[in-house]
Amino acid sequence: MSAGTDLDVAVVGAGMAGLTAAAELQRAGMDVRVFESCEHVGGRTATTDTGADVEPVPQRLLAVATRLFAEQGFEMTSVQQIVDAAGVTKGAMYHYFDSKDDLLYEIYARLLRVQTARMEVAADSDAPVAERLHAVAADVVATTAANLDDTVIFFRSMHLLHPDKQAEVRAQRRRYHERVPRHI
Repeated sequence: MSAGTDLDVAVVGAGMAGLTAAAELQRAGMDVRVFESCEHVGGRTATTDTGADVEPVPQRLLAVATRLFAEQGFEMTSVQQIVDAAGVTKGAMYHYFDSKDDLLYEIYARLLRVQTARMEVAADSDAPVAERLHAVAADVVATTAANLDDTVIFFRSMHLLHPDKQAEVRAQRRRYHERVPRHI
C-alpha cells in the first residue's frame, strides 16, 4: 500500500469472481476498491441488457426486488430470481447489497429518506405552523400512496429482517418522528 492511500485491497476485474471476492473482503472489514476496464462495475457480466438507457445496477436490483416481493412475497423470492430478472450476476448484486435482507431494508429506507428530506423542506419554510404540519402530513400520505408496494412489502416483511436491521429501522422512524415537532 502506497503512502496516502487507505485502500486495503484492489480487485482487478469486476466480473463475477472479482465482485464476489470484493464482497467477501468487504464483509471481512477490508477497504476494497474494484478496478474494471469497462465503464461500469460488473464488467462484461454486469448486465445482459444491451439497451442504451440501462438503469444503474443498484436501482435495477431494487426495482426488480420490489416487483418480485410484491408479486411473490419476500420469503418466496430467491436471490437467483432477482438477479435473473435484473439481468445481473449474483456477484454484481452482492457488490451492492450484502443480502436479500439488505434489499428489503433499502426498499423502506429510500422511502424514509424521501419523506425526511421533504419534511425538512416543509418544516424549514416560513409558512405558518398549521400549513407546515399539513404539508408534512399530506406528504407522508402522498409518498406512501405513491410507493405503496414498497410500504406494503416492508410492513409485511419487517419481522423477517435481522434484529439489528429491525432496530435500525425503528431508530430511523423515531428520528423522523422526533424531528417533526423540533422543526415545526
